[in-house]
Amino acid sequence: MGRGGTVAAQAPAGARSRLRTLGGALPIVGFGLPLMTVLIAILVIGPYYGIVDDGIALGLVRSVGDQGFFHAYGHMVWDDARIGGQVRPFYWLLEYVAYRGGLHSTTALYVLNWAYTGLCLAVAGLGLAAAFRVSASRRPLFLATYGAAVFVFPWTLDLFAFPSPQERSVALAAGLGLLWFAQPRRELRPVFWYAISTAVVVLGSLTKATFLVFLPVFLLLLVDGRRRGLVPWSRVTWVTVVGVATAVALRVVGAHGGYTDQFSLGNVRPQAHSHYLWLFVLLAVAWTAYSLLRSRRGADTLLLDLIPVVAVASFADVYLQWQGWVFYLIATIVAGAFALLVTRLPGARLVAIALATAVVWAVTWTVVRTNELYSSLDSIGEFARSPAALKLALTQTPVYISCEEGSQQISHYVNREQNVPLTVKPSESVSWSQAKGAPPPPVFDYALADRHLCPALIDRSAWRTIWRPSRSSGFTLYRRTT
Repeated sequence: MGRGGTVAAQAPAGARSRLRTLGGALPIVGFGLPLMTVLIAILVIGPYYGIVDDGIALGLVRSVGDQGFFHAYGHMVWDDARIGGQVRPFYWLLEYVAYRGGLHSTTALYVLNWAYTGLCLAVAGLGLAAAFRVSASRRPLFLATYGAAVFVFPWTLDLFAFPSPQERSVALAAGLGLLWFAQPRRELRPVFWYAISTAVVVLGSLTKATFLVFLPVFLLLLVDGRRRGLVPWSRVTWVTVVGVATAVALRVVGAHGGYTDQFSLGNVRPQAHSHYLWLFVLLAVAWTAYSLLRSRRGADTLLLDLIPVVAVASFADVYLQWQGWVFYLIATIVAGAFALLVTRLPGARLVAIALATAVVWAVTWTVVRTNELYSSLDSIGEFARSPAALKLALTQTPVYISCEEGSQQISHYVNREQNVPLTVKPSESVSWSQAKGAPPPPVFDYALADRHLCPALIDRSAWRTIWRPSRSSGFTLYRRTT
C-alpha cells in the first residue's frame, strides 16, 4: 500500500510539472508566433529603405566614415537639439548601428530593427507584469496574452516597418522604469535609490520627450507603495521633482526648435477630431468603472488598476497638442490592460478562448499588415531603380507624393541607385495629414502613390499608370492625361 501511495503521489506531481512547463511556454506562443511571422515577412519580401528618416540615417553613416564617429555623431546630436529642439542621443546612436549594419543590405537593417523592437516590447511586457503585481502562477498567461495583444494593436507593426520612430526605445525605457519602481527596493541604501531613480527618469526622457507620459504611472506605483507602508513620501516627492525639472528642461530646449515648436495648444481642435483618440478615452472610462467596481468588491489593487487610465490621460494631453499619429506610444499599455483582464477571467475555458482568439488575431493581422507595409517598401526600391524614375530625373520633371518626409527619402534613393536626383515634392498648401488621400495638386503631371503609406486620390479618368511594381501592391507612378 505504501508503494502504491508513492506512485499515486508521483503521478500528480508529474502532471503538475508538465502543466508548469506548458504554462511557461505560453509567452512563446503568444509573443513568439507573431514575432516570427514578422521575421518571415522580412525575409520573404525583402523591403527597401523607408520613407521617414532613412536618408538622414544613411547620411550619418557616411559622415562617420568621412569625419569619424565622435565628430559626426556629436554634430548630429547637437544640431538635433539646437535646430530641431529634440534631445535624442540614444536615437542617433541606434540609428547609426542599424543603418551601418544595413548599409549594403536592407534585409540586415530590418532584421536588426526586428530584434530590437521585439526586445523593447518584451521588456515593456515584463515591466507591466511587475507593475500590476501579477502573481508568478499567472505571469506566463499575462505575458502570452500581452504578446498577442500588442501585435493586434493597429500601429505596433509600424515599429517593425520603420526603424525611425523612437517609441520602441520609449517602450524599453518605460518597461525598465516599471521594473524599477514596482519594487520598494528597501534593501538598497537611500542614496543609491535616489541616484538610480534619477537616472531612470532623466535617461528615459532622452529616448524621446514623450517618455514623460509614463511619469504619472511611476508616481502611481510609488503612491501605492506608500499606501502599503513600503515607500516614504520623500521618494514620491523626489521623483516628482526630477520629472518636472526634466520636463521643463526639455520644453525650454524644444521651445526654440524648428520641429518641436509645432507642439502647441493650437493643435487641440484638429487633433480632437480623431475618432481613435475618443475610442481610447471611452475605453479608459470603461476601465475606470471596472477598477472602481473591483475596489468596491474588496480588491486591494485600485491604484495599480488605474495605471492604464493614467497613461491614456497623459497620452491624450500630448496627442492633443501634437500633429501626427503617435498611438503606438500606448500600445504596450493597452495590451497590458487586456492581458490583465484575461488573467482575471473566471474559468479556464474563458481564458483559453480569449488567449486563442488573441493569438489567431495577432498572427492573421501580422500577415496582412506586414504584406501591406513591406510590399510598399519593396516597391520603393523597384521605383528608384526603374527606367521611369531615371527618365524623370534626367528631364528634371517634378513628381508629387503626399508624404512630406517621403519626398525627401525617395529623391535620395533615386540619386543613390541611379546617380541622378529626382525632384519629388509634397503639397505645400496643406499639411501632410490632410494631403494623404487628397487629389494631387494641378501643378503636377506625375504622382507616386500607394494605398497605405502615401495614398492619394487618383481619378482614373484623369490619370493613367505608367509604372507599377512587380507585386500586386505598392507604389505606382501615374501621369495626368487631362
